[in-house]
Amino acid sequence: MLVIDPARFGAPAAFGQRMDRLIDMLHGTPSADPEHPVQVPGDAEHAAVLQRQRDGIPVVAKLMQELRDVSNRCGAEFILPTP
Repeated sequence: MLVIDPARFGAPAAFGQRMDRLIDMLHGTPSADPEHPVQVPGDAEHAAVLQRQRDGIPVVAKLMQELRDVSNRCGAEFILPTP
């Protein structure tokens, strides 16, 4: 692990702007595999958030059945969508 204090590199806003330019440069770098563009830390997590906001959070069938069973035992309406 490496911890860096951005204030040691100048004003925090200026450091942020330099990091934004670096990230833009990295994203613009041609990748070895066009199917997998160059990414920086956080890109995969951000993509997962967007996908889950759009498609929902994946739940394995066994867990879905367990949730359905608990709902039935409690007499609560099961409102999760059925795939």
